[in-house]
Amino acid sequence: MKVSVIVPVYNAAEYIEHTISLLLAQTLRSIEFVIVDDGSTDGSGDICQRLAETDERIRLIRSENRGVCSARNIGITAARGEFIGFCDADDEPDAELYETLLGLAEDNSCDISMVKYRKSDEAERVYTNELKVYGDRAEVLADFLPGRLQFGVYTKLLRRSVCERICFDESRRVNEDKMYIFEAIRAASSWCVRDVCLYSYIRRSGSASTSAFSEKYLDCIYFAEKIERTVKREYPELALSAEAASVSSNLQVLKIICRSPDRKKHRETFDRIAAFLKTKSASRYRGVLSRNDCLKLRLLHISPPLFIFIVGRFAHS
Repeated sequence: MKVSVIVPVYNAAEYIEHTISLLLAQTLRSIEFVIVDDGSTDGSGDICQRLAETDERIRLIRSENRGVCSARNIGITAARGEFIGFCDADDEPDAELYETLLGLAEDNSCDISMVKYRKSDEAERVYTNELKVYGDRAEVLADFLPGRLQFGVYTKLLRRSVCERICFDESRRVNEDKMYIFEAIRAASSWCVRDVCLYSYIRRSGSASTSAFSEKYLDCIYFAEKIERTVKREYPELALSAEAASVSSNLQVLKIICRSPDRKKHRETFDRIAAFLKTKSASRYRGVLSRNDCLKLRLLHISPPLFIFIVGRFAHS
């Protein structure tokens, strides 16, 4: 068995059969799909059971509802492949995804191979098909921290020995995959990425990326600060990039508050984050913080009410 793909499922009855059909159509044949039903109540588990009875590559594990991180950890423990990948229950992997990832890993002797994903609500971009093989961790992190490497787990293949050294943080609900990939980069010895898009990340109403603000989004700041501390300790030459990534995460949380229909209820949280960001100067992060984030940081310094109005009105800015 070359590859195990972990698929956490929770109340995805409307989408799971389509996603599994795309997984079964993968061009890589030495593959298994470890589906972890995380206590679904809408019949998702029964759909997965029916499909598992038709194809021996599907293994279904049923669990009580403990969240996506727990489901992924359970799947990793059960996986039998030399490499481990991930797929969300409502997304669309291209047919060549895992064959491409495995080829990249084997041809370049890499512990982690990566490609790119597209978001369903964003314009298509042109991909170069360029291959980049990294020489050391600092070089990988230099691309990871500012977001040049997408942090989603679903377009990456990780050697089993890497996955056995880390786990998903089951106490958190947002950006847990970013932290996982950060830890995976640190646990691995070799990395490569090809600039090709082979996965569609589908944004749906009510998902973690589209719902109104709640305290779970503070996990973005928690993980960013944790990464920042580690980078400053282990890779001081990347300290400024880690700081900028933390500033960006704080700005992202403010943006979610601004576009939330009940944002007035979260004014105390907004003010606390805004006060922290006001201690940061956009000029300090010139070249390591995106242009949009620099503009938002400057706007916040000038006028928080204007920031709320503009960022809330133009949610995708």
